[in-house]
Amino acid sequence: MINQWLVEKIRNASENRILIVDDPHKIITNHDPLFKRDIETHNFIAIFASTNLVFRELLFHARRDDKEKIILIDQTPSRRKDKIASITRAPPLFYPDLLDGSSEDNYIKGDIQQFLIEKTEDKGWPKKANFPPYARIIKDNIEHIVRAHRELRKVDKVRFSDEDFIKIIAFSALEMPTTSFSKLNPTEYDITISNASSPFFLVFCQAYDDNWEAFIDGKERISDKYHFVGDGFLNVWYIDRTGSFTVTLEFSSQRLFDFGLRISIATLATLMILVIIPENNLRNLVKELKKHTQRVITQVTQ
Repeated sequence: MINQWLVEKIRNASENRILIVDDPHKIITNHDPLFKRDIETHNFIAIFASTNLVFRELLFHARRDDKEKIILIDQTPSRRKDKIASITRAPPLFYPDLLDGSSEDNYIKGDIQQFLIEKTEDKGWPKKANFPPYARIIKDNIEHIVRAHRELRKVDKVRFSDEDFIKIIAFSALEMPTTSFSKLNPTEYDITISNASSPFFLVFCQAYDDNWEAFIDGKERISDKYHFVGDGFLNVWYIDRTGSFTVTLEFSSQRLFDFGLRISIATLATLMILVIIPENNLRNLVKELKKHTQRVITQVTQ
């Protein structure tokens, strides 16, 4: 998918005598049949390089070739372009002679971020999509990435936070089934799982806390032994179930707080009622309050 996208961009710019393709993630290879066919068709000689020494040597031989058109596949890693060169890090490719007299039509941006922006028609993709750890995952899981992004847009048409980006990466890397999130409140989430074909890991991008609990279809609590820390800080649950169902995540401390709040409200209501209730009915009221309290305790502990 992604290599076809870049080859198509090259094909559309093939009328130029000089083409420079920014390909820091090595989307195109010299052995790619689509690429080889196109450069032969349009009479290009291709140069693949990520260091200036190799680039200059190849450029020297290319200019001695009968072919007049040159396409440079600049595979300098993103981290070398974004940081100042040092003794231990080679500088990015330097080619002012190729750029002389060129225009934007001669330059093709072929990084992961640009692909995602064009593929999903969403300019919200962050630059960190080009960082090597993320870029490798995205490159190997393109279809899952696009599908996860589609699920995000079902939840919110505009939002694209850092947390959303990490969720997309995590879900795609684990090849999770289609999911949709509903944030009920800051301490409770519903995740709808659709068509899970095998057990999977559910990654919740909040700082790990053992107070987070997971329930399947609101009833079956997932054991604590299946809740662990992922990537040093994430909440991860192993879901040993297939099919379609709902996972509810709740922060248990909040449930205890709600319990206390409900008891407090019930007690306050009782005190208010005591002002006007006949003395002979007080005993019945106390019995009813105890029953109500027991029901609340049962709901919290289930």
